[in-house]
Amino acid sequence: MFFYAYMFSRNCRSRHWLSGRAGIHIASPHEQIKDIYASYADDPDFTGLCILSGDVPVGIVTRENLLRALGGQFGFSVRDREPIAEIMDREFLAVDEKEPVNIVAGLAMARPRDKLYDFIVVTGEQRYLGTVTIKNLLMKTAEAEIFTADRQNPPTGLPGNVFIRML
Repeated sequence: MFFYAYMFSRNCRSRHWLSGRAGIHIASPHEQIKDIYASYADDPDFTGLCILSGDVPVGIVTRENLLRALGGQFGFSVRDREPIAEIMDREFLAVDEKEPVNIVAGLAMARPRDKLYDFIVVTGEQRYLGTVTIKNLLMKTAEAEIFTADRQNPPTGLPGNVFIRML
């Protein structure tokens, strides 16, 4: 899925899509850990799960957290019949689809160290729209900076003729 990022373009403030859903799946909080593990254990692109109650995100499970919960001497045997809600992270970053990219990047980098590279859940009116990986977020942030820099007047750093003509 995608979320909007406001950047300058021909229409001055048009919406550009940020994508990044590859490897991130959705699940119900009631699905058993063993079923989820069986579905994604051999998928090298599996990054994590967004746990939805209806169409509202209630948690996330990263690949690392899933494997950590099932690791150890008896991890799988003890937890395999539990619902995924038992190991999901309820404190995750969710942003509105209209949030500017630079604000989202700041929020993502302000998270605790252990959650710094977790994917970001994108919502619209509190409903799940998709996810964005940190890699894709940073790439779009860089694109926005380059786009703005290319259109500035070099001596002053102020918006140049390209932006003035757009208005």
